Amino acid sequence: MLNKIIAFLLAPLFFFQTLTPAFLGAKNNQSFSDADLQNLRSPADYVNYIQENGAPVFSTETGLRLLQPMTTLRRILTGKIFSDEREAFMTVKADETFRAMYDSILEQSGFDVYAILNHVPNVADGAQLLTKTFRIDTAALRAWTIEQRDKYNEKGQGGVAIAFRMFGVFLSVIKEAEVFGTPTGEPDEIQVCLRLIYKDGTEDVLYPATYINTATGKCYSKTGVGMFATGVDMDMNQMVACGAINAWQRKYGFMLLYDLMADTSPLFNFTTRRLKFNYGDKEWMIQIWKGNYLMLTNGGELGVYNREKWRAGTYYDCAKDEELMDMTMQLSHGDDVLFSVGPEKHWWLTGFKVGKTLYLPDTLTLRFSIAFPNAEMRTAFTNAIDRHILHDISYTVDGNTVCAVW
Repeated sequence: MLNKIIAFLLAPLFFFQTLTPAFLGAKNNQSFSDADLQNLRSPADYVNYIQENGAPVFSTETGLRLLQPMTTLRRILTGKIFSDEREAFMTVKADETFRAMYDSILEQSGFDVYAILNHVPNVADGAQLLTKTFRIDTAALRAWTIEQRDKYNEKGQGGVAIAFRMFGVFLSVIKEAEVFGTPTGEPDEIQVCLRLIYKDGTEDVLYPATYINTATGKCYSKTGVGMFATGVDMDMNQMVACGAINAWQRKYGFMLLYDLMADTSPLFNFTTRRLKFNYGDKEWMIQIWKGNYLMLTNGGELGVYNREKWRAGTYYDCAKDEELMDMTMQLSHGDDVLFSVGPEKHWWLTGFKVGKTLYLPDTLTLRFSIAFPNAEMRTAFTNAIDRHILHDISYTVDGNTVCAVW
């Protein structure tokens, strides 16, 4: 008990001590040249160098260091901060397909996903305490959570269904995990599977409704909710994450608060433009973004939103299925094309390119096109570009299609 009391009193010191090396120790050996840096004599030199050459992405070393605060916080809460007990990590395995994917990410970004997964601290203390205190039969618990999952899936409440399933998995205490793929019968397609081995010796296999086409390199869901229900699919050939048509974000529309929250986070660094116009009986907003996302990617977004004309505030609904338009998008840094996506009927066309270097948003060029349903809507949109206060978007018109450069 005394150990726990002292640990709680010293918690802030331990926690922030582990955060410091994570942020001060970030490095990426392939992003900066020591010889180049020696020639930089002033702040302006550094700014110019970063504008031209970019900055390193969130590195593997930084990721591993950021796991330290998680470990420290867990040890504080369990009173083990003064214990010399070796930290236990969950073992994660992968078959050849997934190891190839991890190796591809490592080659193109320097970020070792496999190393990070195998250094996630074992957070089983809380689960073990609950199961021991209440004498929970974890196998029976998982069977019950599966029943609840199926019940809520039938009601269309997928989020609740997933929560029940994950609750049963967590309390069962995962000892080892293995990611593998099984053929679906479709050409070049495999289904992603996750085998879990629990501390009680039982096994479980999860099917996260995610598929991979080994020929095209696409990782996706068949219901349009994104791989692993994240809202994005992955193009492994381009190393680009793309917004899914039925992404969970579609339920929540857009409001200014979303950008403000992201703008105050160190994980995002982007610039944006909002192009607003009236068409039909609605107010429309087509918004574009470009910049850095999650300290790992250079990305761009093209979103289509609308609302009733009388509605106040900054909230807009996402475009409905019947309002989708063919769109394309390309992101470049100088003459280097980072990625291209589309043409695709969408309400939120996105691309987040995994690479070794992050470029300042203002040094990125976003090219996009939208095929409008008629000349009236096309003209309303081009008028919105003309009215925009910054006048930094140029465009051409081909029939009802607008091609723009920002």
